[in-house]
Amino acid sequence: MGYGELVTDASKLEPPKDVVLKNPKDYKILRKPLPRQDTPLKVNGKAVFGLDFKLPGMLYAVVERSPRFEGKVKSFNEADVKKIPGVKHVLKVNREVFDNMREGVAVVAESLWAAMQGRKALRVEWDDSAFPHHSSDELYTKMRTQAKGDMISYRTKGNVSATFQKAEKKVSADYETPYESHSCMEPLNCVAHVKDDSCEIWGPIQGPDWIQGNLSGYLKLPPEKVSVNMTFLGGGFGRKAFTDYPFEAAMISKEIKAPVQVVWTREDDMTIGPFRPGMVYSLKGSLSKNGRIQSFEAKMSGQNMGTQNPGADKSSYNDSATEGFLETYFDSIPHYSFGDSPLESPVPVMWWRSVYSSTNGFAFESFMDEMALEAGKDPLDFRRSHVSERYQALIDKLEAVSGWKSRKKNDGWGVAITECFSSIVGEVVKVSKNTEGKVKIDKVWAVMDCGWYVNPDIIRAQVEGSVIMALGAATKHATHFADGKAVEKNFDTYKMPRISDVPEIEVHVMDNEEKAGGVGEPGLPPFTPALTNAIFDLTGKRIRNLPFNLEEIA
Repeated sequence: MGYGELVTDASKLEPPKDVVLKNPKDYKILRKPLPRQDTPLKVNGKAVFGLDFKLPGMLYAVVERSPRFEGKVKSFNEADVKKIPGVKHVLKVNREVFDNMREGVAVVAESLWAAMQGRKALRVEWDDSAFPHHSSDELYTKMRTQAKGDMISYRTKGNVSATFQKAEKKVSADYETPYESHSCMEPLNCVAHVKDDSCEIWGPIQGPDWIQGNLSGYLKLPPEKVSVNMTFLGGGFGRKAFTDYPFEAAMISKEIKAPVQVVWTREDDMTIGPFRPGMVYSLKGSLSKNGRIQSFEAKMSGQNMGTQNPGADKSSYNDSATEGFLETYFDSIPHYSFGDSPLESPVPVMWWRSVYSSTNGFAFESFMDEMALEAGKDPLDFRRSHVSERYQALIDKLEAVSGWKSRKKNDGWGVAITECFSSIVGEVVKVSKNTEGKVKIDKVWAVMDCGWYVNPDIIRAQVEGSVIMALGAATKHATHFADGKAVEKNFDTYKMPRISDVPEIEVHVMDNEEKAGGVGEPGLPPFTPALTNAIFDLTGKRIRNLPFNLEEIA
């Protein structure tokens, strides 16, 4: 029976007045490790990912999009492309990116191979004269300048400036993080079938409700006439929560009056964006005589994801300026100031696993270590002295499982603790030198406090994946721009961690009755600062710019 068939009878039940909840100690299923039900499907090949999905009579499309993001189509050689066997249509198409229409030319064919061959024959003339063609050097020069100037204030308390000026012990430092591609294992793809009175979508989709609302508005259809079907994801990291690729597929299907699968190549996926925004941070902090934080100032400069829509208020603050910073610090630090100076650029940016926490966490927790050093205190004890009871419990657990107090002088140890998506994660990284005198990662310990949870095995898997993704972003890859175009196009230049790069990862989950928080994203932000803090502990070299080459650190 469906729930709807039971509602009337259920509404007549008298709810019990005194409910005694089962003690977690008596759980038989909850909080016990259980195998995922989809694992056999992924092992035997029965799992249907977006690229696996097919419809009768479906055509295939690839799209040539402006490499400079906002370029307009001036002309294209439709007749030449249609000579390729199997090519059925060559048409201009729009893709909506934060309410901005980005243009492209779609090649639609009877097979994906024919569509790709048609694209090779395609010649598009672009008009990209109406916007700046930024390079990475230009973007970071602007961000560095802006981070030293005035900012749009987001969250403040006390008098940061006066406190910092009067302090005897003070620290200041700048940090930089790169633009990043999402580079999911399965590139973007989507199947769309638009009819006169309905629209149906199939594909690797993270935000079906958002896509339903977006297409309902543009196609002028009631929401119930827009169906969104989710296949397995093939990796998402936020990119597949966006509306642009289903929108593009729907517009092509509507134009050709047939179902179509739009497939992005790896090069499309890496170069078209949106990207994680690059960021520059300027931080200042002061300490009391007994080594407690008196003031903490954070200025961040980078693109604001929330102001890319036409008509957006460019003077509004970035409300993610404190993401990653422990909420308990806002109670223990008497003077603080957080704000941003937004960078304007045609490069499209969006959330990337853990959103701004992935960049904020590196800056904030690296700087916390620098302040602990200035205070002359153990980095873990320094943090412990500024946090409330729930965080204290996590620190105690992290200290115990990692053996923090028994660390040796010839090893490097680093710690970082961040908070996002209502979960707190602490990580300790141990490094040492190999036989060639280069730094190697020996082990990572992670403690996740996500509140009330169900299956610890899934939590461990998510944290392990987060650590590996953070390792790549810290030491392997970045997206650069030259003449307004993304430079890295595939995995030959956008390097990924290999299995031999991945250290042992030990994950622990806190048991408590706190409200449930996120798991898929919070494990990422603390890894990089824990790693760079460990490298400093071992070598005395402070890393403030990402990515860095671990093989060059000695």
